[in-house]
Amino acid sequence: MSTTVYINDVPGLDGGLTVQVEGTTIRTNLPKPNTHWTYTDAAGHFHAYNQRQGDDPYPTLDARTEHRDCDGAHTYPIADCDGYDVTRHFCRICGEEIEPGMVPGPHSKTVPGRTRWWAETRIPADQVLEMVGQQVSVRVESDDGLSFGVAVVGDLTIASDDPYTTVQLEGISPLGMWPSVPART
Repeated sequence: MSTTVYINDVPGLDGGLTVQVEGTTIRTNLPKPNTHWTYTDAAGHFHAYNQRQGDDPYPTLDARTEHRDCDGAHTYPIADCDGYDVTRHFCRICGEEIEPGMVPGPHSKTVPGRTRWWAETRIPADQVLEMVGQQVSVRVESDDGLSFGVAVVGDLTIASDDPYTTVQLEGISPLGMWPSVPART
């Protein structure tokens, strides 16, 4: 795969891009929705968990949140208890109370966390010294499209007989992406 790295307006040269995404594991003992739950109420109305991400998980149910006062039922003392909220679900057509299916805990999942990126390329040795420690615009063109961001010019590898210097560009902004390389304007 061909990868070209551009720093500011310096003509692009071969290079590479590395992206690391840290993962964070979230653990809970609470139940979670059963994504395979279906139910038909007494009136024959079908209900199910919505598999489409980002949409209402229960499109045929009306969720109602009710506030409950503290009732002393907790096994641990709560100072200045303000109560708690309970969500109940009802069929949007007939009003029958429905309890969506749940999977008891414990559960864990890994979610993406902090992203770190850096690029490496070679640039003419006479242009690198003015860039050391400076913030620069970085574009990386590859078969996967265009990645771009702001980086700081960091580590250098200089050879006395080479007119080019290898430079590492440490990303300090989020890494933007285009699915293809746009035409230059």
